[in-house]
Amino acid sequence: MFHGIDRTAFRMLTQVLHREVKQSLMVMAFLLSMETMGLSGIVQTAIKKEGWFMNSLSKECVICLQCLLSSEFSGVVEKSRKLETLRHMLKTELTLYQVHRMRSVLLTIIFDTLSNICSRILGDITMDAVWLEYQRNPKRLLGFNTQDQCISVAPEASSRHNNGRGLHMQQGGRQTEQDKRKQKYVCKELDDAECPKTLTVCFGRESMPTADGIAEFFCNLFGHVVQRVTVMPRRDKDSGDFAFILFNDASIPRIIIGDKNVVHHTIQGMKSWIRWWT
Repeated sequence: MFHGIDRTAFRMLTQVLHREVKQSLMVMAFLLSMETMGLSGIVQTAIKKEGWFMNSLSKECVICLQCLLSSEFSGVVEKSRKLETLRHMLKTELTLYQVHRMRSVLLTIIFDTLSNICSRILGDITMDAVWLEYQRNPKRLLGFNTQDQCISVAPEASSRHNNGRGLHMQQGGRQTEQDKRKQKYVCKELDDAECPKTLTVCFGRESMPTADGIAEFFCNLFGHVVQRVTVMPRRDKDSGDFAFILFNDASIPRIIIGDKNVVHHTIQGMKSWIRWWT
């Protein structure tokens, strides 16, 4: 893959060095933008170094990004501050002041790089990185009380426990219902082309069945496209009936869900009923 080196670098930042995902994306956008400007080989050289070097490089990139946020550059000390790690990479002197002088060009390139390159080459592993960050600190990432009981079930484990009682998603995206009379849950239109690694379901306090029941239900529905279903209760006032977290959700383009009050909804039309956490 042409961008295999870039993907490796991003994995180092998020999975090895445990740096914050959004910040790591901006670091990658900054490095790739520097390469676009002709300073080639930065990322390729960085991944050959030890972890501390990559960490130091990332810190300097963050300093540069923070510097670019301001339209004016001030501070005698900061003007002459040398970026030692970047200097080592580029084999040329580079100061923060020099970076700021390229501000208008860099901001344009960084935006284009983030939108057109990073989203395309890092989109799937960004979802993996979000999931790993969630595992390390779910409360900070998702913003709800993680002391509530959490249920996590693999589809194969669920099928062993329910003895075939649950419904399985029909191939070809045909509609599947848990209870046709009450229209409690309705889901359809799943694309099997790519499999997300994790589907996490959050549910509100009111009107929802037990966490175990929800885990089994979604394992039955999505068992052929997910490896694990995690169910976590939400306890904030705005949680609504359901809140979903879909990792690598590009492979599930459309889900239609209903209950006794709301028969059918598309994902786009459920902003007040479903909250997405990414």
